[in-house]
Amino acid sequence: MELSQKKLDPIQESFVRCNASQCGFCTPGFIMATASLYEKKSQPSKKDVQNYLTGNLCRCTGYDSIIQAGCDVENINRKKLQERYFDPSMTQDLLNDSNISIHMDFDEESKYFAPTSIAEAVTIHAEHKTKLISGATDLGVQINKGRYPQRVFLDLRFIHEMNEVTENQDSITVGAKVNWEKLRRVTKNTHPRFAEFLHLFASPQIKNVGTLVGNVANASPIADSTPYLMMAEAVIHLQNVDGKRQVPIVDFYKGYKVLDMKDNEFITHITIPKPEQAATTKLYKISARRDLDISCVNMAATIEVAEGKIKMLRLAYGGVGPVVKRMYDVERFLIGKGVNPTTIQKAIEMIPDAITPISDVRGSMTFRYRSAQNLLKKFFFEWQKENPHSDSVALSAK
Repeated sequence: MELSQKKLDPIQESFVRCNASQCGFCTPGFIMATASLYEKKSQPSKKDVQNYLTGNLCRCTGYDSIIQAGCDVENINRKKLQERYFDPSMTQDLLNDSNISIHMDFDEESKYFAPTSIAEAVTIHAEHKTKLISGATDLGVQINKGRYPQRVFLDLRFIHEMNEVTENQDSITVGAKVNWEKLRRVTKNTHPRFAEFLHLFASPQIKNVGTLVGNVANASPIADSTPYLMMAEAVIHLQNVDGKRQVPIVDFYKGYKVLDMKDNEFITHITIPKPEQAATTKLYKISARRDLDISCVNMAATIEVAEGKIKMLRLAYGGVGPVVKRMYDVERFLIGKGVNPTTIQKAIEMIPDAITPISDVRGSMTFRYRSAQNLLKKFFFEWQKENPHSDSVALSAK
């Protein structure tokens, strides 16, 4: 709303007209999400509206009136925010300021740093024992709830090198500040199955600030990206004042929230090999809701079959132990064998000996055992449906 005009924006008017609010607590978020949509599309579809509102929840109403309000905006004479407030000189000032490092002391214990180079970040991190901030989608919630005592932070936002994705013939390398949405756009061409999967586990708001590196460093055994990175055999780039080193992600997790990181090291990049052209890759997620929910069990798998035999197979599970698990024993058992019911059943029966799930609010130990087995069966069943002319013996979906 422009204060000089003292009238509602057409988006606000649409929410009033469609009675798209009750308590009003969530309404500002819906309106801002809708405004973001109309900055990009003048005539969005109903599906566009639904996609842009996925990150907002309303406990008072159904969503019909809210979606209707998003669709019924009288947008003909509405000025976009960019048209109202865009100032080229201000934008240039902000760009210039992004090349200036920031250091703020709030008191003797609370400090904030925003360096402009990795070298500067390395020195600050070693001297001040900082906690690194990227998107802070998880850390920010902990701080807001008073659950995180650290008060010295290093923000990566101004390190341009960390905002980049570089690509070569065999892999892509993702900087620590690259958000999920940017990664999704890049991987649509390089890692298409992974790009599709990224739609499931974060709202547009989260995808525009949360990062792959933050997901990896958080070290959750149910992280959505880690099974894929394990299966793809990604490499972690680490750096501290003593230099740089690289660690395969399959060796990076030593135990629950225990990482192969030396004193004052932090992750600068992650390199993800591109999938083999002849391989079939699948990603699965079991959760209470299909979208925007924490996983109970997840899995990533890739397979290549030649002349009726499994030539290559990599499997990784999340939610089945203290860390994401590569299933090396199952892989070794299956490689060189044909895809047939007897062999696959033997592989499925090996899974309980390879995992150590627990019971919690998201699922029981028994449920996780069964889910892990069923996901492997589903993977082979789907592979066979997509390769009906292979020499393998038909598998049952039961």
